Amino acid sequence: MKKLVLKISGMTCDGCATAIKSFLSGVKGIQKLDVSYPDKRGVVVYDPEKIKKMDILSSPIFKGTYGAEEVEEMII
Repeated sequence: MKKLVLKISGMTCDGCATAIKSFLSGVKGIQKLDVSYPDKRGVVVYDPEKIKKMDILSSPIFKGTYGAEEVEEMII
């Protein structure tokens, strides 16, 4: 498993964080997810055998209103 910490731009309220979390929670390979509006961050635990980091970063949810930038990645 890997943990990816993201800086998320474009969020204006807790509803935005909920929308991002709802979208990404349905993506195969993502095991755990936390999105924080106040911190403008997301933490994604994923299985690199099922999904690649670039697939998360280029997810459709991050192609419009929201943007995602990698802060750090670690093996857990």
